[in-house]
Amino acid sequence: MARALDRVIDALAVLAGALLVVVTLLLCVDVAVRYMQIINITWIGDIASVSLFVMTFLAAPWVLREGAHIAVDSLVMTLPDRLRALVERLVNLLGCAICALLGVYAVRVLVGSYTADTQVYRMLVYPQWWLFVLPPVTFALMALVFLRNAARKTA
Repeated sequence: MARALDRVIDALAVLAGALLVVVTLLLCVDVAVRYMQIINITWIGDIASVSLFVMTFLAAPWVLREGAHIAVDSLVMTLPDRLRALVERLVNLLGCAICALLGVYAVRVLVGSYTADTQVYRMLVYPQWWLFVLPPVTFALMALVFLRNAARKTA
């Protein structure tokens, strides 16, 4: 189970990195063709803005697993080892609960958007629910990572 979780998280992180490369190249092309007054590719801005949202949700579980996020732990590090382990375990369990709660709400938003059949009207038109597919998956993965971290703190 742990290996499968790590593989999914790694795959999503690689996808986020690949998307970053694609968006960077698209933005360079957009700037170049506008500067040369060849053509205005109007949909690149839409792709870039949605991609930032998507990349965040693709990479978040990896960032959490790797501990690559910002952590203010100056107070926790001054605690005795046993108390520090307890605090870290509690924080991980709290993170798990918060992610589970956010995941439930994310599913509700996804279902509501799908049911209402709302559309996003920009240069590209697409169903709004497409944007809401990743958050429930991300919050579920993050809840599992927090839970695994809490279990490891007991060992």
